[in-house]
Amino acid sequence: MQSMMRKALLEQEPVEIIYLSKDNVTTQRLVTLHSMNEHEATGYCHLRRCVRTFKLERVLSAYPYQFRTKKKQLYV
Repeated sequence: MQSMMRKALLEQEPVEIIYLSKDNVTTQRLVTLHSMNEHEATGYCHLRRCVRTFKLERVLSAYPYQFRTKKKQLYV
């Protein structure tokens, strides 16, 4: 998981994370990372629309962001 986040940081690609808050609320976040150390990652949270710091021990999963578009329906 941390290696995926480090790759996203190096490539400046957004990463989707599942994050558990200190209040035990699970959220899915899209984050563009700015920095990362062994305990936390800081980056722009697209959900909250601001820079946030995330404790790595609370990141439940991380995966590459897959841009989703609606498929156009063809009418004949």
